[in-house]
Parts: sequence; C-alpha cells; structure tokens
Amino acid sequence: MSDVRRMWILTIVAVVCTLAAGSVRAADVFPDKNLETVVREVLKRKQIDKPEIEEADLKTIYFLEAPQRGIKDLTGLEKCTNLVSLSLPGNEIESVQPLAGLKNIQTLTLSGNKIADLAPLEALANLQLLDIAGNQVEAIDAVANFANLRTFWASGNKIASLEPLAKLSKLQSLDLDGNQVENLSPLAELRWLSSLRLRNNKVSELSPLAGLRDLKFTFLNGNPLTDLGPLVEMARKDIEGEQRFAPYWNVFVEVDGLSDGARAQVEELTALGVRVNPERT
Repeated sequence: MSDVRRMWILTIVAVVCTLAAGSVRAADVFPDKNLETVVREVLKRKQIDKPEIEEADLKTIYFLEAPQRGIKDLTGLEKCTNLVSLSLPGNEIESVQPLAGLKNIQTLTLSGNKIADLAPLEALANLQLLDIAGNQVEAIDAVANFANLRTFWASGNKIASLEPLAKLSKLQSLDLDGNQVENLSPLAELRWLSSLRLRNNKVSELSPLAGLRDLKFTFLNGNPLTDLGPLVEMARKDIEGEQRFAPYWNVFVEVDGLSDGARAQVEELTALGVRVNPERT
C-alpha cells in the first residue's frame, strides 16, 4: 500500500472517529424513555431532529419544563451543562444526583416527587428559586450554600431544623407549610423576607420574627400559638416609627383556637392596622 493511500485511509478513520465521539445514542444517554422524549421535544423546537443526539446539541438546552411526564431517572441531564431553568414537578424522581454539576441553574422546580436527599445539589450556588414542595426531605443542609436564593418553597416535607437557612440573607419568599418546624430562631436575620408560610407546624414562639420588617404575608394557621405579643410589638414599633410594613401586613391565624389573651392580641393587631385573616381573592 502506498504511503499516500495509507495516509488517506488514516485521515478517513480519524474523521469518522471524531464524528462518532460527538454523537451518542439517546438510549445510552437517557435510560429513562420519558426524559428522552422530553429532551427530543425541546431539541425539535430548536430544529434539531435526528436519530442520534450530539453532546453539542444538549448544550443548546437552557430551559427544560416537563410536568407530570412519568420521569423517574434524571441520568443524562448532567450533559445539559448550560441549563438555567429546570422544572420537573409531579414526576417520580427519587435521586437528584445527575444535577450535581449543573452549576448554571438558577431556578429548579422539583415539587411533587419522591426526593429525600438534597445533598447532590449543594454546589448549585447560582440557585435563586428552589421548589421541593411535596417530597420526603428531612435535612436541608445543602441549601446553606445557596447564597443567592430568593425563593424557597418546601411545604409538605419532614423538615424540622431551619438552621441551614440562617445566612440566606437574600431570601424573600419562604414556604414551610406542613413540616415539623418548632424553632424559628434561624430566621431572625432574614431581613428581606416578605412572605412567610408556616401553616401546620409546631411553632409556639414568635419572638425570632421581631426584626423582620419587610413581612407582607405571614401564615401561622395550625400552630400551637399562645402568645402573639411579638407580632403586636413589631406592629406597634413600626406604626410609631417608619410605618414600613405594618399597614400592609397580612397575618393569618386560627382565632378560634386561641386563648382569650391571644384573641385580645389579635384585636390589638387589627387596631394597629394589620390585616388579620383578610379575605383572599
């Protein structure tokens, strides 16, 4: 074989190998057929429609939304390294390990799944919104790393300790309805909180909320409350001073279950201009 012919064959082989390296069988990348279908739908909207998916194709995906698609396994999403927003509510996901390296993600919705462990998410420092409502989460240690987090919705889990939230100074909306929270002390320095949902927990002491002067909505229904004094004091100081939040504050409590003293405090709040149990539209 001549040297020229040998070089020509080697060149063809090199080109074929290069092309093969960039293309992958979708079934190999996405073992979950439902997830593969969703990814193909996203790519098709980008005019990328072919039997084999190239890794470069997956890097064109910035937004992926797939509610209630029966997805169980997220394997393959680790190759979608440019994802900024991922919404997968109402699926059957148990492990979030494939998301561990997706450091560009800013909004992540995983509500209504079967997730118990958030640890794989701990490096997602750019997260601004995290929705894990309706899962099986007990520990939220990973959330402590999300310094940019503004919205954290975690209702319907098994969360007891809020300590990981203590330094999330940008947090504005926090939903912890239906958990096992007793101690609100970790929330004391979250000065930007405007919406706080704590319905159906085990909260009895409200004094940690005393410095939260941006609150607009505070849901406390279904807690063993006996003293609303800290709320009254918050409102009084604001009315006598800057009037920054009290005139716009909506507080929700179960008046029927309160002691006579606490009911009197509800009347004080109302007299100060706080909207207690306002009709919601």
